[in-house]
Amino acid sequence: MKQLVRSIFLLAPLALLALAGTVRAQGGTPAEKPMTPSAALLDNWNDVGKRLVTMAEDWPADKYDYRLKPETR
Repeated sequence: MKQLVRSIFLLAPLALLALAGTVRAQGGTPAEKPMTPSAALLDNWNDVGKRLVTMAEDWPADKYDYRLKPETR
């Protein structure tokens, strides 16, 4: 029984040292602050605007007046 207690007292500090290293490694750099809803909406709005501009630049100018046929909905 005494050997079991001794081994626990010997292994417990070693386990704590191993865990302390992993905890310290995880807390090294602070995480980015989460975006506010208004900032996220503005970011999304700007992204969609950039995509629309890119699509408009890629679309040929002679097809800007394209219309569907009357029998097509």
